[in-house]
Amino acid sequence: MGKAGNDKLKGKSGNDLLYGGPGNDTLTGGSGQDTFIKRPGQSDDSITDFDKGNGPSNGDKIDVSAYELTFDQIGFEDESDGLRMRLGGDSILLQGLNVPALERSDFVGLVDDVFAETGRLTLDHNPQTVTLERSYDNPVVIAHVATENGPQPVNVRVSGVSGRDLTLQLQEPNHLDGAHVDEAVNYMVVEAGSWVLPDGTLLEAGKAQSHKLS
Repeated sequence: MGKAGNDKLKGKSGNDLLYGGPGNDTLTGGSGQDTFIKRPGQSDDSITDFDKGNGPSNGDKIDVSAYELTFDQIGFEDESDGLRMRLGGDSILLQGLNVPALERSDFVGLVDDVFAETGRLTLDHNPQTVTLERSYDNPVVIAHVATENGPQPVNVRVSGVSGRDLTLQLQEPNHLDGAHVDEAVNYMVVEAGSWVLPDGTLLEAGKAQSHKLS
């Protein structure tokens, strides 16, 4: 592990973890299947000997889990001395490689495989904030009241949807008093777009604006 400043780190034989820390660092893994760790806000690093494998179980890896990025959100540029990989304001230069050398299997911590999540909670008429398991660029939220504990009709109001949070509450029709007993609510959050499930089913998620519950 490096310190603040421009470090030079070199691994030994075996499977090493190399983390340069802040500064423009130069990392050399050596022999073995090494993992190079990158964290946000820590400038531009260089890897001198990235050994690309041919699948998720072999070769060197780049750990970008702290960025919460999909593979498509990583930028790749050819330079005279290698492949520049851009992670927002940070970058890594992979010496001796070029576009399109890297694949999803060369990374650790991508969020590509997760485009949706589900949950269940107990709600009444008071707003409740839900923190999601991952961040979404354009989340689509579907919520359903799964029980009938109260005598009055009720639906779920969704509000305050951001990258990783949303607010849910029960809402009765306007002519009622608005107070409602606890109900179980199921919800699903999907990244907007078209997704193909493992069985070949096409799932499309989008939004429509409405000012009424029914």
